[in-house]
Amino acid sequence: MDTGVISSRYARAIYEYAEEKGMEALIYKEMSVLANNFQKLPRLRKTLINPMISIDSKISILITACGIEIADVLGKAIEIIVKSGRAEYMENIALKYEEVYRKAKGIVIVNLTTAEAIDKDVEKALLGIIPKEESEKTFEFNSVIDPSIIGGFILEIKDRLMDAGVRTQLNQLRLDLTE
Repeated sequence: MDTGVISSRYARAIYEYAEEKGMEALIYKEMSVLANNFQKLPRLRKTLINPMISIDSKISILITACGIEIADVLGKAIEIIVKSGRAEYMENIALKYEEVYRKAKGIVIVNLTTAEAIDKDVEKALLGIIPKEESEKTFEFNSVIDPSIIGGFILEIKDRLMDAGVRTQLNQLRLDLTE
């Protein structure tokens, strides 16, 4: 069976159960912590596929990777997933849960890359240039500092990219001059 299908089914089931309990937002935060820990700790993946690690240890590791204290809803879901032999899917399940939650709540991810840190007023001003069809949604703002863009900003919303970085403009100028 396809990894994406398995992950999607578990993520939807966890979301629906969490929604019944009114805990979908809390589970979203915990799943986000888990997804981030998978990115920061590549050994976590290897640990989950290691057949020498006991089921109880894998459950404990995943619960710890979700945060200090997690909701019973997520704890039970992790236990079911690991006991079903699907521990290696937890990263994808966490990522899919985030997608399911965002879609259900109308949340759009906005990635902003700048050469240096900016304040909240500048963030709000940049949100003002977002197309109208997106402006009625809730935004989850991710700010990244990348000095290599020299100045300006790069704004990503869904599949749209607005690159107003100085590096990009200099590269375009170089191309124009060489033609």
